[in-house]
This record gives sequence, structure tokens and C-alpha cells, in this order.
Amino acid sequence: MDNNQPSIHYSFIGEVSNPFCSPSITKGFVEFSVRATKISPFVPEKGAELIDQDGHSYPVTIRSVGRITPDPAVNKWRLGDFLIRVEGITMSQALHMRQIRQTQ
Repeated sequence: MDNNQPSIHYSFIGEVSNPFCSPSITKGFVEFSVRATKISPFVPEKGAELIDQDGHSYPVTIRSVGRITPDPAVNKWRLGDFLIRVEGITMSQALHMRQIRQTQ
């Protein structure tokens, strides 16, 4: 580790999955399911970065956030999961994204 590099602290870290894009439904933006892995509030106004499977970072603009009320019978969503719609990546890039994070 380079001691001259500033340490970056993340206020929010989550796993992203199920990328979706539609001209009519998502208005061309990419939507993901998000599962928080670091418990801290997600702040839509801050923007975020997506991290792909190779560790590359992509800054994105948050366009909307949708909260989920999980149905225990379905067992797909957990409390705290949410949907996010972003601008700044293509659908082909979205297929390789694994994580979303925000700095403090």
C-alpha cells in the first residue's frame, strides 16, 4: 500500500444485480436491484460509483431510488433492499457490475 495515497472511506457499499434497461419503463437508464453490505444510508443526491467484476470503477448519476417492501413468502427481497436507476453506463457494461458504493 502506498502511504502517500489518501485513504478512501465508503459510507455505503452494496451488491448490485438484475440489470434492466427499457426505453419505455426505465427511460433508457439502467436499473439494478441493490442489497446493502455495509449498513449505512444510501444518499441518492451524492451520486455513486459502480464496480465491475474486474474492479474497474464507473461514476454514475442516480436518477431514482425505489424502496421495496419484502414479501417473506417469496424470499427474493430482504429488508433494506432497494431498486436504483442510474445514468452513466450502457446495458452491456451493466451486465458486468457487481458493487455500488458511495464515499463519505
